[in-house]
Amino acid sequence: MNIRAIPFPRQGFGRCLTVASAFVLLGSALATETATPVPEVIPESSAHHDSRMQWWREARFGIFVHWGLFSAAGCTWKGEKSQWLGCWMQSSKKIPKEEYAAELMPKFTGEHFDAGFLAQLAKDAGAKYIVPITKHHEGFALFDSKVTDFTITNTPAKRDWIRELADASRARGLKVGLYYSQNLDWHHTGKGWTPKRYFDELVLSQIGELLSGYGEVSILWFDIPAGVKYAENAQRVVAMAKRLQPDIVINNRLGGGFRGDFQTPEQYIPPNGIPGQDWETCQTLNGTWEYTHYDRNWKSTTTLVRELIDTVSKGGNYLLNIGPKPDGTVPQSSIDTLRAIGGWMKVHGDAIYGTTHSPFPHQLPWGRCTQKALGDGVTRLYLHIFQWPFDSILRVPALDNDVFAAALISEPGAGPLSYTKDANGDLLVRLPIAEPNDYATVITLDLKGSPTASLKPISADAEGLLQLPASLALIQAAPTSVDVSGVGEKAKTVFYNPATQALDAWMNTDDRVFWPITVVQPGTYAVDLSYSCMEAKGGCEYVVELGDQIISATAASTTTWKDFRTDRIGLLKIEKNDLSRVIIRLTKMTGQDSMKLRSMTLTPAELLTPKAP
Repeated sequence: MNIRAIPFPRQGFGRCLTVASAFVLLGSALATETATPVPEVIPESSAHHDSRMQWWREARFGIFVHWGLFSAAGCTWKGEKSQWLGCWMQSSKKIPKEEYAAELMPKFTGEHFDAGFLAQLAKDAGAKYIVPITKHHEGFALFDSKVTDFTITNTPAKRDWIRELADASRARGLKVGLYYSQNLDWHHTGKGWTPKRYFDELVLSQIGELLSGYGEVSILWFDIPAGVKYAENAQRVVAMAKRLQPDIVINNRLGGGFRGDFQTPEQYIPPNGIPGQDWETCQTLNGTWEYTHYDRNWKSTTTLVRELIDTVSKGGNYLLNIGPKPDGTVPQSSIDTLRAIGGWMKVHGDAIYGTTHSPFPHQLPWGRCTQKALGDGVTRLYLHIFQWPFDSILRVPALDNDVFAAALISEPGAGPLSYTKDANGDLLVRLPIAEPNDYATVITLDLKGSPTASLKPISADAEGLLQLPASLALIQAAPTSVDVSGVGEKAKTVFYNPATQALDAWMNTDDRVFWPITVVQPGTYAVDLSYSCMEAKGGCEYVVELGDQIISATAASTTTWKDFRTDRIGLLKIEKNDLSRVIIRLTKMTGQDSMKLRSMTLTPAELLTPKAP
């Protein structure tokens, strides 16, 4: 291809899977081969950072668009399905770049692409921003780039898709982000393509084109940071981006040590969020990012709405992907689902936009919670109900705040809901007999001050047993400094899985869980654990601690993960009738996974002695 340099100053974005070493990463090819001056990136104050991130933190929901030359293949090549994602097909099938371009460029017609329709679809879904692909790993530009001929304007489409979609999106009040694959490019390789030429003439130049000629760009979404060793190149990109778009938000996949403004877990929601950091999960509507003509594995609207809620309740943003066909049309299943999500958002948007993470210390067994400060010292909790209580009484864990109003926003005009407190301080909210919404019903609680939930100790039941279920376990995850930028960080910390009612993905020996307890009658208690530990898959050694007492045990095998067993592992003496906490932690992993813990029970020793006849 004929490369023409453009006069941008030399100062200076992907979906990714964990990349096997066999794939060529151009990240390591971004070596600095010249003494080009590296511009300084001026540090910003925390106040300026918060101001720049404010809209992003309030938006909570965006649309990702994967449309590229790969869409023309539909995830097949010469009649064979791709073993990998279609957008990775060129690499996985080792297709020469000349053959790939010659086969697919004539098929990329885009004759039915309607930027206004797509932007309106995103808006109708309730999204606040949109992030289209500008160049994926195949190197094909979806915009009228002047530094390469491998562009959409040289296909039958003959149009600048990025310009059309950016203009249509902003006209509808959507913020515009741009995805750019900076470290993988299977087209601009081979003879004459030195690392310096690729970086200077293509990467810097194309990012410069996008940030200077396409209006306000609010997000730069880079990809595949693995392999980048040279901070100077990342610094040049960041410096140019901030000069051309001072308020831009950049993700954490640029490389070169650049941490970015937000982390990017892919195709999963971190079980405990990413405390103290901005983050965004990106998810697909079916099983693939790009258009795949045989992929009919569409997720239900219920699943997607609850993924959105789950993400926001943990402090994150939700970026939902669509993959248009090569002619530019959107699959009907995608249209129907997005409009259904939008129907829920029209009624419940206030429970998503501008909200923050749940104030409760553990996951609510019936759903999720988001919150929002209303001003004048009032906070509103949004309780998203996934599991409707059989008795229509919603039990909300005790709050330290005074609650003065409850309402059902899923039924506008239904009026206030009645509520009382029980002896433990839990709030009992009276609900309608039938749930108003199939996806998630939302009620609001208005309270005074910033919400705080007490670490309410668990006391013995009527029989004298201390029942410690996984749903009430408090999780103390080990701190991590690892940037979450793909599927590789999946299941790093233990979490409560409501589907199994057990603690799941417990593989870090630095994580621990505990239950605060209060004991009225001191004495000796037997410790029973209910758990599963699938044979040949699970295995661990663990300890239970209470003060300076330690019980060591090894998990025994079960047939499957769904088969739970109960083991009595020892005795604990509780001599004081005050607040204590029972801790359980792993000491050694002996399997791929450890165990799935459903509950711990403490039984007074006197209840273990058979009564005389």
